[in-house]
This record gives sequence, C-alpha cells and structure tokens, in this order.
Amino acid sequence: MRLFVFCLGVTLGQINLFKPFDPNDRPESRIDYEDPEYLDIVNCWRLPREQDGSMHHIPYNYTVELIQHGFYESDKVDGFFRFEGESTVLIESRTLSRFIVMHSGKNFDFTVTNVWLDGVEYDKFEQYSEKNYLIIQNDLATWPIGSFHEIKVKFNGAIRKDNSGLYETSYPDADGNVHYMAGTQMECCGARKMFPCFDEPEYKAYFDMTVHTKYPEYHAIFNTEQESVGPSPLGGDYYVTKFDRTMKMPTYLLAMVISDYDRSLVARSPETDTSVTILGPKVRLDNGEGDYGLQLAMDIIDGFSAFYGYNYADSFLPGRAKSDQVGLSDFLAGAMENWGLVTYQNFLIYILPEEQFEYNVMSVATVFGHELQHQWTGNLITCTWWDEIWINEAFADIGGYLALKWAEPTWNLENEFIVNELFRALRFDDRTSSRPLINKQNNNGGKVENPAEIMLQFDLIAYQKGGSIVRMMIYCMGEDRWQLGMQDYLQANKFSNTDGEIYFKHMQSALDSYPAVDGWDLPYDHSGATPFNKTFDGWVRQMGYPVLRAQADQNLFLVSQSRYLQTGENINEPPSSLDYKWTVPLPALDQDNKIVMNWMLSNETTVGVPKNLWFDPEGKIYAYYIIEDYQELKKQVNDIFLREEKAAIGLIPFFPKDFHNGVAKYLHSYWKTMVADMTYGSQYFHIMELTRIFTIPSLADGVQRWPMWNTLAYVFNRIVAPNGRETASYSARKMMMFSSSRKLWADYMGPLAKGAVANVFPEYRDGGSHDAKRAVRDVVDWACFHNEESCLSAAASNFAKVMSGEKTWDEININMRDLSKNYGIRAGGKKEVDFIKQEIYSGSSNEATVAIRTLSYMNAQSADLGFELFNELLGNQDSANLATALQEFARQTETRDFTISYLQEYGNVVNTWIKNGMGEVVSNLCAYIQTQDEYDEIMKIRDLIGLDDLSVEAIGQFRACEERLEQNSDFMNAYGSQIIYWLRNYDPNYPL
Repeated sequence: MRLFVFCLGVTLGQINLFKPFDPNDRPESRIDYEDPEYLDIVNCWRLPREQDGSMHHIPYNYTVELIQHGFYESDKVDGFFRFEGESTVLIESRTLSRFIVMHSGKNFDFTVTNVWLDGVEYDKFEQYSEKNYLIIQNDLATWPIGSFHEIKVKFNGAIRKDNSGLYETSYPDADGNVHYMAGTQMECCGARKMFPCFDEPEYKAYFDMTVHTKYPEYHAIFNTEQESVGPSPLGGDYYVTKFDRTMKMPTYLLAMVISDYDRSLVARSPETDTSVTILGPKVRLDNGEGDYGLQLAMDIIDGFSAFYGYNYADSFLPGRAKSDQVGLSDFLAGAMENWGLVTYQNFLIYILPEEQFEYNVMSVATVFGHELQHQWTGNLITCTWWDEIWINEAFADIGGYLALKWAEPTWNLENEFIVNELFRALRFDDRTSSRPLINKQNNNGGKVENPAEIMLQFDLIAYQKGGSIVRMMIYCMGEDRWQLGMQDYLQANKFSNTDGEIYFKHMQSALDSYPAVDGWDLPYDHSGATPFNKTFDGWVRQMGYPVLRAQADQNLFLVSQSRYLQTGENINEPPSSLDYKWTVPLPALDQDNKIVMNWMLSNETTVGVPKNLWFDPEGKIYAYYIIEDYQELKKQVNDIFLREEKAAIGLIPFFPKDFHNGVAKYLHSYWKTMVADMTYGSQYFHIMELTRIFTIPSLADGVQRWPMWNTLAYVFNRIVAPNGRETASYSARKMMMFSSSRKLWADYMGPLAKGAVANVFPEYRDGGSHDAKRAVRDVVDWACFHNEESCLSAAASNFAKVMSGEKTWDEININMRDLSKNYGIRAGGKKEVDFIKQEIYSGSSNEATVAIRTLSYMNAQSADLGFELFNELLGNQDSANLATALQEFARQTETRDFTISYLQEYGNVVNTWIKNGMGEVVSNLCAYIQTQDEYDEIMKIRDLIGLDDLSVEAIGQFRACEERLEQNSDFMNAYGSQIIYWLRNYDPNYPL
C-alpha cells in the first residue's frame, strides 16, 4: 500500500489550482492549423496511431486531483455546481509525431486552462470541441520512441445534468428535503468530461485519485478504497480523500460518487473477503431496502470467483478488495459495472422483495448478476474497440442468469433467460437493419467511430443476441468445457483487451484439451482445422438467423434453412460474405426421450432426420423451427401424448426438465413465421395444435412451466394486422371473446389452465416459490379472463377474506393481489362492488382510477351495478372519474355491451361532462366490433348526442369505427375462422 504524503499545498499552489475560475485565464493557442497532420487528426474520431496500428502515446499512470465546491443550493453558480482539478499522466511516446492527442470534453463548460509538458508550461494546445480532443503541438523537443514523459493539465467545469461524465443528481430525505450529489457515467465517452485522458478502451492505465469535498456530511467514493481522509489544505469546510491506486483499467470504468449517503450497510463476502457496501439514502437503508442487494453481491462475487478460477479480490491491493453498490435516482444507463463501484437506477438496487412483483425481484437479481459478471468480462478483460462490445456485454447478459446459481439457486435460470433474452433477441434480429455481433463486416458498410455510433452498439444484439449465442455455444460444447476455456481465456488475457478471435482461440483450445461428454461435439474434424470458428462464425459475423423448415419425405423430415425476416423479402440484403448460411445445431428428443445432437452444416442444402425426433426440446438454439405440414405437426403432438403415457408407467424416462421451454419456443416460432412478410406456411391451425400439449397435466400444470403460459399469452394478446404483420394494439383472445363463438373459445381455453391455477391460486401450494410467483400472473389471468369457474372461485375466496377482515389486501401476495381484486369483482355482485367503490372516494385520484379499473371487471350480469356506478359519478358531477369509468368499461369483454346501452340512454348528458374524453370511450367501444348490428348500436350514441355537440376527436372515432369493423371482420374471416374450425373439430379424446 502506498502511503499518502501530504504535500498538496505546495504542489497545487505552484500552479494556482485554487484560483477562482476565469474563462479568459487561458493562454492563446498557437497551433499550426495548416499542418497536414493536424488536419488528419481533426478529421478522424479515433486517437492517432502509426500505420501498423500501434498507439502514438501509451498512458501508464494518471494522478488526478479534483475539487468539488459543495452541494448546497448556495454553492450553485448560474444554476450549476462546479468542480476544478489537475491531472498528470505518465506516458510512453511511440511516435515521432509532434502532436499529442488526448480526449477532453470542451462542450458544456469543461475548459482546459493550462498544460505542462515534463514540467514546462506550454501554450500550443487546443480543445477541439467537435471531436472532444485536447490537441497539443509539441515543439519543445523531439521525444525519442520509447521515452517516458509527463503531461499535466489544469481544468475546470460545471457538473453536468445529462447523465454523462460527472453529473448532478439528488434524492429526497424522509421529510422531503432535496439532497444534491454527484454521480458518474463514463461509458462510452464520459471520462473526458471529468478530466483530460486517453478515453478509448484499449488505453488502459493505473489511476491515483484524490478528491476534495465540501461539508462534513459529504464524502467521496471511488473505484478503490479510501487510503486517507482528512481536512483539506483549502481550509474551511473542505475535506480531502485519497484513494488506493486502481488496477490497470480503461477510463470508461472509472466511477465516483460524492454524496451524503448512508454507508453503514457493509459486510465481507465469506470466500473472497471482499468488503461489500450498499450505499443509499438513510431512510431506505433503515427500511431494509438494501439487504437483498447486499446478499446478492456477496453471493455473486464469491460464486463467479470460484467459477472462473480468478479471485475478484486479486484485482485490488492485498486486503483492500471492495465492491460498492450505489443507487442513483435518475441514472439513465440503468446500471453500470464500474470496477469496485457499481451504480444502479434506484429501483434496481433498493427493494423489499416481499413487496415487489416477482418480475421486479428477478430484474434486480439478474442485473446484479450482469454487472458483477462484468468484473471478469468487461473489466478484467475488455473489448479492444466498441464494434466488438459483445465481448463485454454478451457474457454479462448470460452472466446475469448464471449468477442465479449462487444468488438464487432454487430458481430456474433457463426459464428467465428464454423469455427475457432469447425471444427478445429473435424479435430484434429479424430485419435487414440489424447488425452482426462482430460489427466489422457484413453490416452494409456501417462504421463505429463517433460517440453516437458507439452508443448504438449498446443494443439487443450486443446484449440479448450475444447472450443467446454464448448460451448456445455453452450448450453445444458442454458447460464444463466452456468453463475451463473461460478460465484459460481470463487468466491469459487479464488486464488486457480482447476480441472475438482471441475468445474463439481459447474455446478451440478447450475443445482440443478436454474430451466431449456423452459424445457431443462440434461437427467439424479437429485435425488442422478450427471447428469452433467454422461452427460459430456465421452466428457472430453476419446479422440474422435461420428458420429451419421441415418437410415430410416418407420416414424422414428434410430440413432446410433460410434466413428469417420479419419485414421484407430480400433475404440477401445487405450482402453477407457468409451468404446467410449457418452451421446449425439440431438437438432433438429421440424415442427414448434422450437428447441427441445432429448438425446442419452451412454448405448443406437439406439434411434428412427421422420423423420421430422432437427438435430443440429445451429451447436452446438461436433459430426458428417449424413443420410446415399441419398433419405432420399433428402427428408430432400426438407422439408427445404417447411419450407421456410411456413415461408415466416407467417405460421411458420423463421429458427433460426444461421441455416446457421447447414448447414455448415452438409457439413463438409458429407465431413469428405466421406474421412475417414472407410466406412460411404457418397458420393458426399450427398454433392451436400446439395448445393440446397444455392439456397434459405433467407438462403444463407445474409452476416451473410458466414460460409456456407466458408465450401463449404473448401470442394471443396480439393479432395479425391488415398488413399481415403482428400488432399488440389488439388481442386475438379478446377478439374471440367478443365474437359469436365466444363460448366455443372460452370452453376450450379457460380449462387449459385449471390445473396450473390450482397450484398457485388462491394460495401457493409450494409456499410461494419464485416459479409459483412468476406463474400466477399468466395462468390466473388466462383462466379467469376466460371465466373458468375454479379460477373465479379462487379469486372470490381471497376477496371474501379481505371483505370479512380476515386479511388485508397487503396480506394477499402482491403477485396475485390485483388478480384477486379484479376477478373477485367478476365472480361477485353488489357486496363486492360496493366494497371497492369506497376506494373511489376515500383515496387519491390515482387510487380512484385503480378502483374504477377493478370495477370494470364486473360480469355481464351486473349491468344494473354498472349503471348505478355511472349514475353516481354523473350525479356527483365527477367528470374525471366518469370518463375513466366509461373508458375502462368500454374495453372489457363483459361490460362493453351494457356500456353501449347506458350511453344510448344517457349519452347526451354524459357528453356535456366528459366531452374531451368521449373520443376514447368511442374508440374502446369500437375496438372489437365484428358485426353490422354492433356498429349500428354504437352509431345510435352518435345520433343521440349529435355531431354539433361532439368533440372533433369523438367525431373522428365514430368515423373510424367503420374501418375498425372492416378490419376486424377481415381478421375473423381470414384467421378467426381457422381458430373456430379447429375448435369445432377438436377431439379431446384423440389420440388417447
């Protein structure tokens, strides 16, 4: 540990660091603007390099000293808090160029006032604002190649308000008082806005940081531990904190928080002895909102340290390892993996799990996992340039779920990944405007150079697609081999920069060094070749992915591949040197329910595989798979029933643990190929056939099966729009429930979820596992929406407990609370309606809106109660709540028709009170009309009120109603008819 020598007064006094800022106090620049080399510099977004790609100047160590002049309101200057400082960087010169180029964010009042080269003050420098450069023309001496020099810079600026660099944020205390503070966001290009530096990821260096803060309650934290804290030579209320030297790291991982946060929530992780701290507003930490994050961070740091064979603590000075987790109230990045100081948006760190929806708890756990995985992939090793940001983010994306092995070992991480990552990636990467993971080629000439282009790389390709491809790699080569390869990769490249080629080399080494398990291996011969590259190049070096189409040929399926496009039909745009062909893994269940692996090579037109295989049984492959012929799919589904029978009596093993994810993947595949511009042959017949699997209790009822239900809801909460593409503006299940075939539809769809509902509602049979809390949202809404009796009865049970005083709503688990309310109203009558109506008048306007939305779930037989509510609001001249009530009731399958009847009687009076809200009422009434009679009934409302009294918006919505009728009729004729035909011909006893 380096001792802090307190000599700031002399050093800083010599360069007058503490002189008040004067924008005119700056030597005049005398750079030669006509120099060709200068022109080359300002015309390029990258720091200059030699022709062989080597750096001009290599930074080794920065010594940075910052002064922040307080966060009281009185400290603001022209509305901004301010800071100033100096930085000295030790560099090695590797060029004969006389120009030195660093980054320095001149925009937004960041100003370099003085520059010293090797201790000599120098005036030939310029802040070139367009490129955020500090350009120094060195005419003092020619620096020999390999010589070392110091560049010292003095600067000052305003603390920004834009979530970049060192920026202002705040939080309220328990009394509502605002506490100002500063946080940082350096990725990609923020460090240059706090001090001049070489701000590209390959320019790694060590950092010695000293910070002066004002007022005793404020403190500074940094990437490393505080080495010393004491009074500042500035005197008064200033204090100075010196920090340990950092590890070798890029500038974008630097972080600082200056605040009066509470920092008493500290523990040491048991395996790595890392000091873990949750910092935040005292009122939140006192409430226990940091406890979950503290345990997550310790478990994950220790878990990944063992998994990757590199101890997190080894990156810090001996005995000084730390990991601060800090919430920032307006942090636009969501979370940031700064080494030793991870920052989060507040809702991703301060949480009481028992009071949050389980999805939110999952988000916190996986984001912690994501950011802490970065301490290895992103921090310990770093992408060389931003066009391969996947080297950081793809591994953090999958890492967010791998971390659950230690943070939440009872959760099924595969369930979370397929819904949150894989499906989202497939939905993003299905267009010609996508991009490759390695964004250097096959990208329509795209460049990644300026900050705007860099920030575009932080997308679902780098994250969700990258994570999905890494997950597929792990699956194909085996997790043990991948883990050993990663250990070698990290150890060999620690504290340096890597790219896809380096990663592939270490994966190939793992394939060569460790034997395959159960005969699984990549498809190419290892002798003299590179199977890993040949297998996975297509997945990372070109955009998109294939759809695999199986066509029957006697006892085989002939499987072909082509690029999948959601929009457009030119599968060769933009051009790809790999011709949009992939080497595709084809895992499948054989007749004994054992997973076997086949491959389709990129140069194969088709491959023949036995018909008795069920492909991608756990949803691992980054591709769609469809059997085009409906009758052949039907045989496949029949085979699932027969397998389940055999497994039940022990003739074959049961299905793989995550087979439900394979079913979800099939649903997703058929839906997406159905709504694409290209014709893939998918129809609702295929989707409806897959719903038969939901009738098998062992495959659909368990709480761990919730991704099937989540995907079923996704598919039927959308419709095919008039242009043939999907839209979430309307819902197929609502379309069917508003149709004349409502009973046929509901009698099939509702009971599908009956068994699943019984496991989670009105109480959790397993006591409330993560999967049960995830399942309840989808299965209960599915069953109760379709008026399944046992589901409505369960909702009524919870509702009755609250009405009787046996429980409060807060004692009903939050994941089922609104479901119990909403569907308790549907199952109930006047007592239940009157109970909820009290909330309209006893709470805030927001609470009144929620209560009205709950009441809109009443059943069709409760028209008199609906009329009573409308009349009460009308009589009270409560125009806001009356408009909300009519808008909400107009959109519900049970209440729309009696809302029409009410407006046919009272529409003219109602319109005088909610004239500006009538347009939305009409829009909701028309949303699902399918017959001329329904249209005529709505037009009676228009005629009653009269065009002269209607708002322009309402008139427009009445006119749009006819178009909506036409579009809905078209949907029902083209697609609803398929659903109805299938339901009418469905035999629940077939094939059993």
